[in-house]
Amino acid sequence: MTYSYPKYNRVEHVRSPLATKYKLYIYRDGYRDSDTLFGTPALFIPGQAGSYGQIRSLASTTTNLFHENQKTYNKNMDFFTVDLNEELSALNGQNLLDQAVYLNDVIKRIRELYQGPVPVMIIGHSMGGIVARAMFLQPNYIPGSIDTIVTIATPHLAAPLLLDPVIYKTYNDIIEYWKRHQQDILKEVTMISIAGGSLDNIIHSDGVNMDSFVPKANGFTTYTTSIPNVWTGCDHMAVLWCKQFIQTLSSTLLQVINSENTVEERMRIFKYNFFVSAPKKLQLLTNLQPQFDMRWSIVLCKGTDIYKLDCEYMKPKVTLLPSATAQNLIESSPYRLLEITKTNYDYVGVINHGGQKIVGNEDKVFLIGHEISSEPTLHSYSVWGNVLFT
Repeated sequence: MTYSYPKYNRVEHVRSPLATKYKLYIYRDGYRDSDTLFGTPALFIPGQAGSYGQIRSLASTTTNLFHENQKTYNKNMDFFTVDLNEELSALNGQNLLDQAVYLNDVIKRIRELYQGPVPVMIIGHSMGGIVARAMFLQPNYIPGSIDTIVTIATPHLAAPLLLDPVIYKTYNDIIEYWKRHQQDILKEVTMISIAGGSLDNIIHSDGVNMDSFVPKANGFTTYTTSIPNVWTGCDHMAVLWCKQFIQTLSSTLLQVINSENTVEERMRIFKYNFFVSAPKKLQLLTNLQPQFDMRWSIVLCKGTDIYKLDCEYMKPKVTLLPSATAQNLIESSPYRLLEITKTNYDYVGVINHGGQKIVGNEDKVFLIGHEISSEPTLHSYSVWGNVLFT
């Protein structure tokens, strides 16, 4: 569960023939946000019979995260949201198309509020994700106006119920368009599809997959059960306020907007947060025994110049391992696996405090570093001395 103090300000002057039917709002957190735009717009599209107020958990969590970490993030997000009259867009194809046309006019209005032609990020829940994809097919779509789409519990492969020939044709048109235009109109668009897993009894998670029409370089499909620090399924509505998921999504979106705006960089951030693990981990394997721990220390260091590092001592988590090279296990000494899970460092330093030799032959002492990350790297081991692992 997340908590918020929502305030929705109406945004007028959307020039669209559907402006009397639908409405545009901007979210503001009750006591944190001013009326000044922060500079990075995002648009939330609700699903079938959905409310524009469903953005409140994501918007509030993102705003709080930004204000608590202004040394890390330079830019916050302006969350816009639309009241689509709680229409049944999953059952009526014309409603879906009307919404797509209107939302392109909304994008045009949002971009008028900023200096320069800024791209807009889309967050679509359920059928809102299909509406987002349908926007590209409409004659009033503005090329380059959308650079990132995050869909949550969206049935990409087929409509939940096929009761309307228009919705059937619309789905086919959307899929064909997205296959045909990946190398031109959609080349710079990043798209992420997130499924709630087995707890979602409205949208089957198999139907959320979009790998057949979005190349791996531009997007991927994942489940809340496999996202680090979430590890749980979410039902169709609760996915919009599940605290673990919303916190991870908020942090990821802030990282995206505060990075270089390229497909490669956006994909790197999404993969790191949704596939790997937010806290990186460094493991050090050594044969140094506990009785010699007063002779050496591990430090975590920050800085770019290795001769002027800001370092602090740390005590790693220790796991005992049997010696793989022991000829006699009874007399052998176990290896130790030292685990470092802190993330706010640039280097790990190993300091030798001097004194008598730790073992008879100094060359037999070893310390091997291994980083656990998206692309694990085995760092070279060193004879006892002052060592830095990047």
